[in-house]
Order: sequence, then C-alpha cells, then structure tokens
Amino acid sequence: MVRRVTTNGTMYSYKSTLQRTYRGLNQASNRVISNRQFNSYCEDPAAASKAFQLRRARWNTESQMKSNDRVSGKFSQGWDALEKVYNNLGNELGSFSTLRGSSDSTASGRKALGQSLIATAESIVFTMNSKYADEYIFAGADGMNAPFAWDKDGDLTFRGIKVDLDPADPQFDAVKAVYETGKLDQAQITTAPGQIDIGRYVVTTTATDFKGQLQAFADDYNKNPALPCKDWEAKVNSNGDGIIFTARNAGEVGGATAGAPANPPLDAAVKVTTAGKDEDVEGRKAAQEANDAMQKMLRETTFVDLGMGFEEGEDGKIKPDTAFNSALCGLKYLGGSDDQVMAGKVYGGYGKDKDGDPLNFISLIKKTGELLYNCDQDTGSWGDDDKAPAWGTTDADGNVTEFESTRTIDRLLGKLQTALGKVSVTHVDLDTDVAFLKSNKDRLKELDTTLNDQIVGTEDLDPAEAITSLMWAQYSYNAALKIGNGILSQSLLDYLS
Repeated sequence: MVRRVTTNGTMYSYKSTLQRTYRGLNQASNRVISNRQFNSYCEDPAAASKAFQLRRARWNTESQMKSNDRVSGKFSQGWDALEKVYNNLGNELGSFSTLRGSSDSTASGRKALGQSLIATAESIVFTMNSKYADEYIFAGADGMNAPFAWDKDGDLTFRGIKVDLDPADPQFDAVKAVYETGKLDQAQITTAPGQIDIGRYVVTTTATDFKGQLQAFADDYNKNPALPCKDWEAKVNSNGDGIIFTARNAGEVGGATAGAPANPPLDAAVKVTTAGKDEDVEGRKAAQEANDAMQKMLRETTFVDLGMGFEEGEDGKIKPDTAFNSALCGLKYLGGSDDQVMAGKVYGGYGKDKDGDPLNFISLIKKTGELLYNCDQDTGSWGDDDKAPAWGTTDADGNVTEFESTRTIDRLLGKLQTALGKVSVTHVDLDTDVAFLKSNKDRLKELDTTLNDQIVGTEDLDPAEAITSLMWAQYSYNAALKIGNGILSQSLLDYLS
C-alpha cells in the first residue's frame, strides 16, 4: 500500500522535526552557558548521586578546615603563653645565684628578691588567664570563666577550687597533746630524803642525781594505771631538768574524741607545749573533694572533628582516636609529680608532695618569695634563732650557719628547678600539638583540592565538547529551517493557484 503524501501531513512532520531540532539547540546552548553536564537529577541520576556525595564530603572538609584554624590559633596562643611563663620562671631562678653570694648578704637584697618572686607568681597567673577569640585558653572545658585566681586567703584557685589542698596533708591529722613542766629545781621538789614531789605526785627513789630522780618519777608515773596517768606518757626532757608529758592518744584534751586524754597530766603544774587536736574530718573531706575535682577537670575533653573519622563508640562517647581534644587544662602545665601517676591519679599541678610543699609551681614561687620577703628588714634574719649567729655567718671551722628557713629555701629552690624542667616538657608537648594542627591543615587543603577536582569532573562539561555539540545543534536547526522554506513556498503557490 502506497502512503499518500498530503500537504497537512508534510507540514505536521516538518513542525515536529523543527521543534525537536530547536529543543536540541536550546539544550546544547544551556549546557554551554551553565557548563554543567546535567541540571536536574533526572537527567543523570548516577552522576547526580555521585556529585551530591562529593559535595557533602567537601562541605565537611571545609568545616573541618575552619575548626582546625580555630583550634590551631588557640594552641599557638597557648604555646606563646607557656613560653613566656618558662622564660619568666627561668629568669627568676637565675636570680637565686645571688642568694648565697656576698652581693646578696643584706636584708634588702633578700626582700627585693622575695618581692620579685611574688610579682612573678602573680604575672604567671595573668598569663595563664590569656584569652583567644573570647575564650580562656587554659580553662579546660569551661572557656567562659577565668581559670586561675587568688582567693581571700591568698591561695591559688583553679575555677574556684583551691589548688594546693591534699587529703593526706598532716594538717588534718589528729595531734597528741604535749605538756611540759619546764625547768625544775631539785631542792624545791625534794620533800624528804629519797622522795620528790612534782605537782602533788610523790615518788620515792633511791637515785641521788637529779636526772636519775626525774627518770624514777617518769617510770613510776608511766606504770600508774589510774587517771590521769594512764592517758599520758612521761619522759625526762633533753636537758635533764624537767618532765615532758605526751598524750597516749591523739585528740583534744577533754574533748569528745574517743580515746583522747580526759585530763591534764598534773594539776596546775605544767604548761601546754602542743595543744591536742581532733582529726579534721570535714577539712580532709573537703580536700579530697577538691582533689577529685582537679582530676575530673584534667580529664575534661572538648572533641573537635578535624577529619580523623569522628566516630562514636558503643557507649555513645566519641572515640578519642577519631577526634582532637581541644581542651587545654592549665593544671597540666603547672607542675605535677610522678607519684600521682603511680597512685593512679591524673598528672597535674595540684595537691602537695611528701614534704607538704605545693606541686603547683606558681604556689611554690609565691611561697619562696614570701619566705624571702618576710626576713628582718634590718638584720636579714628570719627569726629561727635570735641567739644564733647571723644567717650566712662562717665560724672558725669554716661552717656556714643555716637555719630552718634557709634549708626550706634550698628545698623549694630545688623543686622550682625541677618544675622548670617539667614546664619545658609540657611546652614541647604543646608544640607537638601545634605542629600536628599545621600538618593537618595542609592535609585538609589537599583533600579539599582533590574533592573539588572530582566534583568538576562529575558535574562540569568539557568546553570543546560542549561547543562542538552546540555547533552541530545549530547546524541541524538551520537545515530544518531551510527545508521548511522549500515546503512553505510550494504550499503558498498551490494555495494562490
């Protein structure tokens, strides 16, 4: 069967072809203008899905780069602050070289050095309270409040809690009371041959020498099971001219503590050398709570996603190996002791050591400064012994006089030098973190560049290919128009005839 060719049929076919070529030209033109391989998901579902994944990965990378820059800036400022602390402490420790020399043999020299050390401690507190982007650098997880301060007692605090409290501090222990008769006179206490009376406690003895008589008194007193003897232990003093009574149990005399001495050892015959004291249970509890709070703050974390996975564990917590901890707790950088680690505690500048000295070197500096500053303004003496030769005096045998205060300074100086070494170590640790953040920034930049290249390869057109397609579409459209001219001209003549 032969298909009949009509004018209407030819016109219908022509218009369809013209619309199709025009649509192809329009699409080719839009692709050149937008430089995209697709403008909707339906045009290329596979490429569109891949492009979405790549763009999401790049958005995350850009966010990680911003976080990395923010944390890097904070850690760099922290490193600068610690370097200043290290230099200040090193300079002040260098001043100690004059402490033993002739150039610092006057009270004014020691006072000036003490004042300088106190000022250094205060300066370090200001430095450790540095801020970056309206956030305190060394405040741990609480960046809104200043971490370090001095309380009304002049003690260092971290986020409102005393730093130097230690539950093992002897200040919380119960203390045994000590009474002493003072110097006795043999003639006055001898009431009869072979009989002495001390505070209406009479003892018969065969000893003839005074010290032997006193020892006989102490022996008899210690064997007496009656009150008050059973609560006290008597002994002859080191000079052999008096009796010292020490409570057998620690606690306040006459207090409520079980086992504490109930009565003084002699009726109105002794003076109190050391007052008995019950255990400060509440004080020890408060110190333990402060200690626990310090360890908790040292363990605080503020994890930031820097492109290392940022995954949660089965417990719902961020895995430390997949995130970066941006919290800087100032206690970590202010001293500490290996004994803390051995005891299962967190290393840091809190509590006290076995000598009762602060582990925090700011407190150590201040303690040393106050000891130096409190010397006598005229003689330079610390008042350890007013009858002894002046501090630093050399005797005929070449021995230099040293009092308890000078030994304390020597001890604190050694610990300050140790603390300076530990500050150097923590300074290096922070420097390592800063170096990591810088290298991580470079890695994120390279990743961002790679993702952008993949996005371009997935979404964007090859310009040469796009222009070629446009030229072919234009050529097809022009050909369709030329064919139309022939059809329209013949149909018009037919119509006119």
